Amino acid sequence: MDDQNSELPNEALLTVSGMSLVAEADSLAARCQSLLDGPAKLINIDLTGVVEADITLFQIILAFNSALLSRNRHMILAPLPIEHPVSKLANLLGIPLERHLTIAGML
Repeated sequence: MDDQNSELPNEALLTVSGMSLVAEADSLAARCQSLLDGPAKLINIDLTGVVEADITLFQIILAFNSALLSRNRHMILAPLPIEHPVSKLANLLGIPLERHLTIAGML
Protein backbone atom coordinates (compact mmCIF):
# COMPACT_ATOMS: atom_id res chain seq x y z
CA MET A 1 0.00 0.00 0.00
CA ASP A 2 1.27 3.42 -0.73
CA ASP A 3 0.22 7.05 -0.93
CA GLN A 4 1.25 9.13 -3.86
CA ASN A 5 0.76 12.82 -4.36
CA SER A 6 -1.06 13.96 -7.44
CA GLU A 7 0.53 16.61 -9.60
CA LEU A 8 -2.16 19.06 -8.48
CA PRO A 9 -1.60 20.56 -5.01
CA ASN A 10 -5.26 20.22 -4.01
CA GLU A 11 -5.36 16.52 -4.86
CA ALA A 12 -3.87 13.39 -3.35
CA LEU A 13 -3.93 9.73 -4.31
CA LEU A 14 -4.49 6.81 -1.95
CA THR A 15 -3.50 3.55 -3.59
CA VAL A 16 -4.41 0.29 -1.89
CA SER A 17 -2.98 -2.92 -3.30
CA GLY A 18 -2.43 -6.52 -2.33
CA MET A 19 -4.44 -7.79 0.61
CA SER A 20 -6.70 -5.38 2.48
CA LEU A 21 -7.81 -7.40 5.47
CA VAL A 22 -8.35 -6.74 9.16
CA ALA A 23 -4.62 -7.31 9.76
CA GLU A 24 -3.85 -4.27 7.55
CA ALA A 25 -6.69 -2.10 8.91
CA ASP A 26 -4.57 -0.01 11.29
CA SER A 27 -2.13 0.84 8.52
CA LEU A 28 -4.89 1.86 6.11
CA ALA A 29 -6.69 3.89 8.79
CA ALA A 30 -3.44 5.71 9.61
CA ARG A 31 -2.87 6.50 5.93
CA CYS A 32 -6.42 7.87 5.66
CA GLN A 33 -5.89 9.97 8.80
CA SER A 34 -2.67 11.37 7.35
CA LEU A 35 -4.51 12.41 4.20
CA LEU A 36 -7.35 13.84 6.29
CA ASP A 37 -4.81 15.93 8.21
CA GLY A 38 -3.23 17.11 4.94
CA PRO A 39 -4.24 19.96 2.64
CA ALA A 40 -5.74 18.04 -0.29
CA LYS A 41 -9.37 18.89 -1.06
CA LEU A 42 -9.84 15.88 -3.35
CA ILE A 43 -8.60 12.39 -2.57
CA ASN A 44 -8.48 9.91 -5.44
CA ILE A 45 -8.82 6.32 -4.25
CA ASP A 46 -7.34 3.50 -6.33
CA LEU A 47 -8.33 0.01 -5.20
CA THR A 48 -7.58 -1.66 -8.54
CA GLY A 49 -4.52 -3.45 -7.10
CA VAL A 50 -6.45 -5.08 -4.26
CA VAL A 51 -6.41 -8.87 -4.66
CA GLU A 52 -8.27 -9.78 -1.47
CA ALA A 53 -10.36 -7.71 0.93
CA ASP A 54 -12.74 -8.02 3.83
CA ILE A 55 -15.39 -5.74 5.32
CA THR A 56 -12.80 -3.61 7.13
CA LEU A 57 -11.80 -2.07 3.80
CA PHE A 58 -15.35 -0.75 3.33
CA GLN A 59 -15.63 0.38 6.94
CA ILE A 60 -12.45 2.43 6.66
CA ILE A 61 -13.15 3.87 3.20
CA LEU A 62 -16.76 4.81 4.06
CA ALA A 63 -15.69 6.39 7.38
CA PHE A 64 -12.92 8.27 5.56
CA ASN A 65 -15.45 9.53 3.02
CA SER A 66 -17.76 10.76 5.81
CA ALA A 67 -14.86 12.53 7.52
CA LEU A 68 -13.88 14.21 4.25
CA LEU A 69 -17.45 15.32 3.52
CA SER A 70 -17.78 16.81 7.01
CA ARG A 71 -14.78 19.00 6.10
CA ASN A 72 -16.21 19.95 2.70
CA ARG A 73 -13.65 17.73 0.97
CA HIS A 74 -14.25 14.84 -1.39
CA MET A 75 -13.02 11.49 -2.63
CA ILE A 76 -13.34 9.84 -6.00
CA LEU A 77 -13.00 6.09 -6.36
CA ALA A 78 -11.36 4.70 -9.49
CA PRO A 79 -13.86 2.47 -11.30
CA LEU A 80 -13.60 -1.26 -10.71
CA PRO A 81 -14.74 -4.00 -13.06
CA ILE A 82 -17.64 -6.09 -11.79
CA GLU A 83 -15.36 -9.15 -11.52
CA HIS A 84 -12.83 -7.31 -9.32
CA PRO A 85 -12.48 -8.76 -5.79
CA VAL A 86 -13.61 -5.48 -4.20
CA SER A 87 -16.68 -5.29 -6.45
CA LYS A 88 -17.54 -8.92 -5.76
CA LEU A 89 -17.26 -8.41 -2.00
CA ALA A 90 -19.32 -5.21 -2.13
CA ASN A 91 -22.07 -7.09 -3.98
CA LEU A 92 -21.88 -10.02 -1.56
CA LEU A 93 -22.19 -7.67 1.42
CA GLY A 94 -24.95 -5.63 -0.21
CA ILE A 95 -22.89 -2.43 -0.28
CA PRO A 96 -23.73 -0.41 -3.42
CA LEU A 97 -20.49 1.54 -3.79
CA GLU A 98 -22.01 3.85 -6.38
CA ARG A 99 -24.61 4.97 -3.82
CA HIS A 100 -22.07 5.76 -1.11
CA LEU A 101 -19.06 6.96 -3.09
CA THR A 102 -18.37 9.02 -6.19
CA ILE A 103 -16.98 6.73 -8.87
CA ALA A 104 -14.71 8.32 -11.48
CA GLY A 105 -16.55 8.62 -14.78
CA MET A 106 -19.93 8.54 -13.03
CA LEU A 107 -20.01 12.19 -11.89
